[in-house]
Amino acid sequence: MTHLLPTRLQISPARHRYFAMAVLAACSICRAAQPDILWKSDFSALSPGPIEGAGPSTVIAEEGTLRFLSKQDLATEVLFSEASKNATGLIDYRSQVRFRYQDNCRVFIVAKDRGLGRDAAEYLWYYVGIEKDGVGISCHHLKDREPFKGDPRVATSIKFKDVGFSNLNPDTWITVAVDVGDKVIKARITQENGENGEWQFPVFSGTGGSRLVAYSPIDVSEFFIEQLPHPVTASQ
Repeated sequence: MTHLLPTRLQISPARHRYFAMAVLAACSICRAAQPDILWKSDFSALSPGPIEGAGPSTVIAEEGTLRFLSKQDLATEVLFSEASKNATGLIDYRSQVRFRYQDNCRVFIVAKDRGLGRDAAEYLWYYVGIEKDGVGISCHHLKDREPFKGDPRVATSIKFKDVGFSNLNPDTWITVAVDVGDKVIKARITQENGENGEWQFPVFSGTGGSRLVAYSPIDVSEFFIEQLPHPVTASQ
């Protein structure tokens, strides 16, 4: 799995598109109705077709009653960046995405985005990488890597074949829930056929928001951030 854990995200400015205005229009802030939901996408509020501010290959698509965001090119897309705004103190939350891919799966949930409390190490954020044959975490832009050589908090990956989990199937809906705690990140993956697995990764202390980065063509039907009622801690 050569691309699962990028140490530095290489993005061409011309191909790096933030959907600040379009995504903000497509999303609901649900604090009043649902106190635990901090941020949630709502594609039903948009008409099928092009998204204002996005490229021609990213549109709102529709299948029956389901509307979803469809990204059909190889450009790197940073999605739902509004979800990370002013979230420097966020901790003990769940970031969940429901997506499907075609040929190549390269999806990253960003966690602890530009947050606070980095006492052991100075960094920008964490990537939780999902590919068809594995999942892992990577600490992005660690200021001083020398003291942490070999530390699993810098980068750790798991191949599904090694843990008895099936590779992710293309053209099926996959749900990934990432629980973010001060010193641990847990990733739970549920496939369309009901198969599910959960893995935990030690991380450096720190808070911060969440967003989605997609390298490959994908469809996204759901993305939300939920405040959990309990601390996220490592399981024994």
